[in-house]
Amino acid sequence: MALHIAQSQGGLIINADALQVYSNWRILTARPTQKEESRAVHALYGHVDGQTHYSVGQWLRDIIPFITGDMRPIIVGGTGLYFSALTRGLVDIPAIPSDIQNLCEKRWKTEGISALAEELDDATRARIDLQNPVRVMRAWHAHVNGIKEDKNAASKALGFLLNRTIAGAFARWREAAAELVELREKMHRVMARVAQRSMV
Repeated sequence: MALHIAQSQGGLIINADALQVYSNWRILTARPTQKEESRAVHALYGHVDGQTHYSVGQWLRDIIPFITGDMRPIIVGGTGLYFSALTRGLVDIPAIPSDIQNLCEKRWKTEGISALAEELDDATRARIDLQNPVRVMRAWHAHVNGIKEDKNAASKALGFLLNRTIAGAFARWREAAAELVELREKMHRVMARVAQRSMV
């Protein structure tokens, strides 16, 4: 559907699937084929090395130039956290040092995810899924770095995007309505000619 929209109405297809970002997972993740990618402009597909850690925060930073550019963004994918972060905001976590990441993963494996969750503040624990290790570790990273909850720039950009999309939709609806009125008038004229001929 995204490809059809991009080809018929124009637009840029942007990946929001957490696995399709990796360069070596095209078949496993059912990423668009090279032939499909050649039919429309695609972004954030296979742009990350398979051995590189990639987070939703990095994805948000990567998507900003695409959703604020001139081309209509068509965001597709299956990762709910990506869409939630884009529409509701996310802690804007800077790049996490590898030693902090290693410590976090080590504690998760040896102490369990509940140990990390216990160190979070009450508001954070109430907001996130405490059964989701990735979500808890991301919140723990923010806690360790002293970062407070704030809307990411991508969410602010999305407000502009939605306003622009709605304005464009109204313009297309007006054009479609005008075409329907013109079509109805043509049908009336044809029916009138048919009626005249039947009376002869």
